[in-house]
Amino acid sequence: MTRFDEVRASFWNHDGYGAQPPLTEEMVQDAERLLGVSLPASLLTLLRVRNGGGVADRWNVFPTRMPTS
Repeated sequence: MTRFDEVRASFWNHDGYGAQPPLTEEMVQDAERLLGVSLPASLLTLLRVRNGGGVADRWNVFPTRMPTS
């Protein structure tokens, strides 16, 4: 298993809170057009697993003791 496969398999937390409808190609094109960038393939891969929501504690870059918004 590659490092990215490990990340992909465990990136999102389990509650699904904040997840959006499944990512479509149209959504990707709209976002890239609005932002004026091409989104990285690795980001799109993660968003195709689940379109947003909470990141698992293991991958949380800025853990805090208090909940944040």
